[in-house]
Amino acid sequence: SVTALDSGVFEGCTGLVTIIFEPGRTISAIPGRAFYGCTSLVSFTAPNSCYLVAAYAFANCTSLEGVDFTFVTAIRDFAFENCSSLKEIELPVTIESYGKQIFKGCSGLEDLTFSFFDENQTLSHLFGETQPTQTDEGYISVQRGENSYDIPVSLKHIQVIGDSLPEGALKNFAYIHSVSLSEEITQIKTSTFYGCSALKNLDVKFIGRI
Repeated sequence: SVTALDSGVFEGCTGLVTIIFEPGRTISAIPGRAFYGCTSLVSFTAPNSCYLVAAYAFANCTSLEGVDFTFVTAIRDFAFENCSSLKEIELPVTIESYGKQIFKGCSGLEDLTFSFFDENQTLSHLFGETQPTQTDEGYISVQRGENSYDIPVSLKHIQVIGDSLPEGALKNFAYIHSVSLSEEITQIKTSTFYGCSALKNLDVKFIGRI
């Protein structure tokens, strides 16, 4: 019985639509480039034993609409690069490590559920770095320190889970319409929503400090 996948195991399988793991199957990681370029893959549910999504694991899966990673603790660089059909994703509160630019090129992303595990973390780092040329249509460039990142204008709703909301976490996310905050968050810090000019709805469940 299969208990591990090797790097690039399904790379370029352009006809692959679904993959099903039997209940109880123990697979600890989705390795690098495992489904790279599987352009027909629509959805993916990881086994409960899976803790890692490696670099480029689902890159260029242009038909991928949804993923379920219930117990994942780490997602590496460019894991979902150019998944242009990905509209909604929930990243579990179990995650302790995010790689760089995991959502680079996810031009259709509308709804993101996410947790901050580091007070120095900002959401923009999950998206693609702006290139020296002009930002592509469908993105807005957000400055963070010396770098800037291309955030898809399609992203309208963010739900923050967990107990952390760092300073400036959503700064200059100009196209966000609504944000929901976990009841575990007890403080909204400086510049958290600075420049969120399209923000219409803020769902705050806690009683704390602003």
